[in-house]
Amino acid sequence: MDKKITDFLKERNEALIAGGDQYVKFCEKHHDGRMPDPHVVEMSLHKARIHWRGCPPELLKESVWWLLDRGLHLDI
Repeated sequence: MDKKITDFLKERNEALIAGGDQYVKFCEKHHDGRMPDPHVVEMSLHKARIHWRGCPPELLKESVWWLLDRGLHLDI
């Protein structure tokens, strides 16, 4: 696999695991600094986790419940 892709996936996976500020920084970097509403960013974290095959089970569970508690769908 191309090193750029490998590096991006590693950075993304670390941001998905860490959440919080690290995820926000990852999004800012890859959205040229144009960030949507903070609630949209948080929702995107949980949506990305539940569709990531490598998501640790405890984070997957946390994100599923986070979305369901807010009446959000689990699909993309």
